[in-house]
Amino acid sequence: MYFSHQVVSELLHVFKLLMNLRSVPLLEEAYRHVLGDLELTFNTLLEHSESDFQCSLVASNPYAGAWVITGSTLVGDNEHTWVGEKNGLF
Repeated sequence: MYFSHQVVSELLHVFKLLMNLRSVPLLEEAYRHVLGDLELTFNTLLEHSESDFQCSLVASNPYAGAWVITGSTLVGDNEHTWVGEKNGLF
């Protein structure tokens, strides 16, 4: 697994900028999206570790039903869990 300290540093910088928004409704929406992204990412990691635990950070995740790229497959939470070769994506 490749890990880049520069990528993590830049990602944290973006998150800090989002949390400095002055408009409260916009800040709330940005925070909901950050939490939704973290929830989706953490639950994806948990699935691959074969854990039964599921993390819930936000009541209505804006990324619910989103596709996740894992290695050479696309994973979704509906009936289309494998779409790589069929749709010519890989």
